[in-house]
Amino acid sequence: MEPQTIFLMLGSFICGYFINDFLQLILGSRELTDEEYHKMEIEKSEASKKEIERRLELLQK
Repeated sequence: MEPQTIFLMLGSFICGYFINDFLQLILGSRELTDEEYHKMEIEKSEASKKEIERRLELLQK
């Protein structure tokens, strides 16, 4: 592999890394903590259970 190729690959990776951080700052998004992610997964699970219960009630009517 030529040295220019390695340099371009490394440069592209570093630029992508900083662009990602920059976009997170602009858009106001941030990474979730483990606790926030766990809470979000529980809420999704509960919403799914409620939707299944609602559909079962509609089928029984």
